[in-house]
Amino acid sequence: LDNGQERWKTILPGIPSGRISSSTPCLSDGHIFAVGGNRIFCLDSKDGQLLWETQLESQGIASSPLVHNGLVYLLAGNLKAFDSQNGKLVWENKSVAGKIASPMLWKTNHFEYVVCNASKSVVCVDPKTGSTTWQGPGGGSSTPTAAGDILLVHGKPEEVGLIAFRNRKGKILEEWR
Repeated sequence: LDNGQERWKTILPGIPSGRISSSTPCLSDGHIFAVGGNRIFCLDSKDGQLLWETQLESQGIASSPLVHNGLVYLLAGNLKAFDSQNGKLVWENKSVAGKIASPMLWKTNHFEYVVCNASKSVVCVDPKTGSTTWQGPGGGSSTPTAAGDILLVHGKPEEVGLIAFRNRKGKILEEWR
């Protein structure tokens, strides 16, 4: 960053899937987590050395990885969590389907969820177990966002549109749309 000189470059295996897949890499604790073709990779950010790679059943994945508490979350066909140290699958939630929107963390002092705008709905899952804790209207290619106890979701169906949900003492309710 001091002088703009290239520090390292790497070439990773994968199957090109064109413009439909445009996953954004994630930098966390000195590691780069990236999706390419039908694989998820972990690289050392200092030298680009490949630390691990895991093959995925899906390709054309546009979802970007989310790293939190030693797990890498990815919507790749369905929602999966991988061990950030070795790429081994920790859990998979097959009811959360999609590969475009990225998972995000919705966390306050009172709760913590991984949220995905899946193919047909927005879903909150327990980050440790992957079990679905709540599901509501949404669905589509847009990644949700949150601030405090408010979750904003844009659902692809026209009747859904933009929705604000509020978590009130563990109960998630629609605030407006």
